[in-house]
Amino acid sequence: MTTKQKQPDLSSWDLLNDFSIDEAACLWAGIDPTTEETKRSQLETSKLVPIGYLLTKAVEEEKLPIIKLKPNRYGKALFEDMRVTREDLKVFAESIGVQPAFIFNASETKTGVNESPVTKSNAGRHSACSKEIWLERLAILILTNKINLNDTHDTIAQALLEDLNGQKVLKFPVSVNTIIKDWTGPIVRQAIKES
Repeated sequence: MTTKQKQPDLSSWDLLNDFSIDEAACLWAGIDPTTEETKRSQLETSKLVPIGYLLTKAVEEEKLPIIKLKPNRYGKALFEDMRVTREDLKVFAESIGVQPAFIFNASETKTGVNESPVTKSNAGRHSACSKEIWLERLAILILTNKINLNDTHDTIAQALLEDLNGQKVLKFPVSVNTIIKDWTGPIVRQAIKES
């Protein structure tokens, strides 16, 4: 009979908003990123390797944006210097239908309290602006002919971002990429299904 392995306390990582690819993969797998590779169990490694591959492939395919690239002396960014944001990791995770605990249960980890499923599903996401506000602004842009529904998704997202910045309703900066993937993307995908 094997003893149950004690889960590492990863709550201090909830305070960070960006991670190296290796840190993100470790946290996604529930492994303390500070644990030396040689001290990781076979089970930890078997969980970590596919997640590391998944995140690396997502970066290469530009499904997971990189925020910091530090070039080495040859002018190339090293894998370990790539950083991704918590919000972009969340958007990517949602796009593949998974909810890694370190992203989605961050507030539970911080408080130690089990929260309702509704609260839990929003944990880790600090919304830049409520859905009601950005949908209202999107409708206004359409009705005032500032954007056309035949415009490209990029053009619509850029116009919405500029409008939200002009209205000063964003709590923190968001990228056009986030708007495309997390905000308008689900609407566009549903429209494509129904057309």
